[in-house]
This record gives sequence, structure tokens and C-alpha cells, in this order.
Amino acid sequence: MNKKRIALAFPMGSSHWEKTAYGIRSYCNQERDKWKLITNPETHDLKISEINLDAIDGIIAVVRNKTDLDHLKKHSVPCVNISGTLQKSDLPRVCPDFYQMGQLAAQHFFERGFQNFAYFGLSETVFSERMYQGFHKELSKKTKTCEKLEVTFGANFLEQDELIHEFLKSLKLPCAILAAHDPRAQILLEACEEMALRVPEDIAILGSNNDTVSCEFSSPPLSSIERDDQKIGFEAAKALDMLMRQEACQHELIIPPLKVKTRKSTEIFTPKHPEIKRALDFIEEQFDQSLNVQMICDYLGRSRRWLEYAFREELQQSPKHFIDERRLKKALQLLQGSSQLNLSQISQQSGFSSVDQMNQLFIKKHGRRAIFFKK
Repeated sequence: MNKKRIALAFPMGSSHWEKTAYGIRSYCNQERDKWKLITNPETHDLKISEINLDAIDGIIAVVRNKTDLDHLKKHSVPCVNISGTLQKSDLPRVCPDFYQMGQLAAQHFFERGFQNFAYFGLSETVFSERMYQGFHKELSKKTKTCEKLEVTFGANFLEQDELIHEFLKSLKLPCAILAAHDPRAQILLEACEEMALRVPEDIAILGSNNDTVSCEFSSPPLSSIERDDQKIGFEAAKALDMLMRQEACQHELIIPPLKVKTRKSTEIFTPKHPEIKRALDFIEEQFDQSLNVQMICDYLGRSRRWLEYAFREELQQSPKHFIDERRLKKALQLLQGSSQLNLSQISQQSGFSSVDQMNQLFIKKHGRRAIFFKK
């Protein structure tokens, strides 16, 4: 018996699409392996334009643009779309519940005590808009609002730097940001590093799709919403099988997400000892003034010896080092974010006693004086 030739037109190099392929394979096994799955053997990213439609019995594809959609509609080859990009697919579609993913993100941030929220999405893209709607709706249940930045899908990431930097500057900190997918979240991570914004203390970032390799190798590792990609693949294969049998199938099947995979980008550190939490809050309020270690001891009513021991036990550093690091972060943020301030003003607003003290710490940590980091 001849096997049916099924083209898989999606990028299997990403871990979440790889899981989709496993779901398709699982359906094939259930059907006693009556399908031959076709992809690009070198790139594992078969493009719709590369498919010889006369030699294919069915297609499972990521259809993201009208050109590919029109190309497929001209032929009678059964096809199931597994992309949530287009408003109207005109093809049977199996995709995640993006609205519920947005709701899940809001709940994740609520559990971590955030009060300020933002969304970084893609313009004219259905999955991004649905995710934002779910996020916004869940936030509104607790009378929370959400700042929003949208950029064009496929636009040059480097050209968006200035826009993203201005967006981050406009946010009330600390702020929790949901990104439409993991690549957008990684852009935010890089922008925060450039602007000396701490993740997750200043900006908590949550991606979507849980592309394991890119999330784990981000700095810090990226929290992300995990889709049920294996089920998406299985249901897409099932729908395609029905189409090839000339049976009616559900036009759009929505699959709920699994969970948020929590990593360091949203994991706020909570000290075990409540007085260390009080000390950290006090430092955050006072570091840009004439704060020293003895002032923290006086505030807590604790000895310096106790404070030194507790900081090293929970934070693996001394109180002075923690204060210096916070001041360096603030100075770097001002150096890269405000061209109108001179070095004396920056050192003063960061809590340093002088430009010389600021430079000494910059040289110790970065190997260069502060002026080298000024835009």
C-alpha cells in the first residue's frame, strides 16, 4: 500500500515546533504509519513555496501571509494551518488558546505581587492581539491597566532599539511585561541590560512558546508560557486525515496552554529572614542618598556583625557590596539614558560621594571609567 505523502511546512528547529512534529508522528503511529512525512532534510524548515503540490497528498503548515494562503487555495491539496498570525485563515486551523495564555500571564504576575504591567506585541497579528486581550481582561478584574507597545512582525530588530528603549523609560517600575513570543522577550532582556535595568527586580519579563534552548540560554533565563504543542500536532494531523478522507472537520480548534515555565526573569527573590527584606527595601529607598551600612543597622536595630552574617548567608555578598552594586546599576542607567546630565550630577543622583568614587567602582567592575559608558 502506498503511503500518503504529507508535507510539514514549519520550522522544526525550534523546540516548540519540534513537539508539534512529535504530535503529528504520534497520530501517524496510531494510524499504523500510513503517512510519509516530508520536510527539508537539511534545514528542517520546509517553505510552502518549496513544496511540489502535485506530489503531495496533504500539508500541515504555518501559514503566516496572504501570499502563501492564496498559493495553497489555488490547489486542491488538503491543508491544515497551525499558525495564529492571520485574521482569517480560510483553511482549517489548530492553534493555542492565545487569549487564555494572556490570562495565565496576568495570574503569574499577580502571584508575584506586581502592580504595574505592560505588553510587548506584534501589530496586525491575530495571536498577539488575542493574547493582549486575555492579559488586559485579567488585569482589569483587579482594576489594573496595561501599557502597550506593538511593532511590525518581521521588522528589523536592530531598528526597533530606540523605540523599545523609550518604551522602557516610560514605564513605572517595577513593571511586569508580557511579550507576544520568546524572541520579543529576548529583545527586552537585551534592552534592559543596555539600560542597566535589573531583571526581574526592575522589569520582570515573560515570554511565550517556551522554546527551551533559547529560554535556558537567555541572561537571565527566560520564563515562558508553555503551549500544548504535542496536542496541537496530534489534532492537526487528525484534522488533515479527515480532510483527505473528504470528511468535514472543525474549522478552528483552540488548544489550552499547559503552564508558565518559571525561570529567573520573573522569579523575584524573597529573603527567608523578614529583616533582610526590610533591609533590602530600605536600601532601595535610600541608596541614592548618603546611605552606609551603619544606617541600615540602626534602622533594623541590629548589630553590624549580624547584618554582615545575614547578608552573606542569604545574598552571598556583604551589605556594602550590595549598596555599591545598586549604585553602579543606577549610574549606568543614567549614563546611557540621559545625555543632559553631567558626571557630577550622575554620581550624586546615584548615591556616590564624588565622581572619583564612582570611577573607582566602575574601573573595579567594568575596567573603565564611567565616561566610557555615556551615550
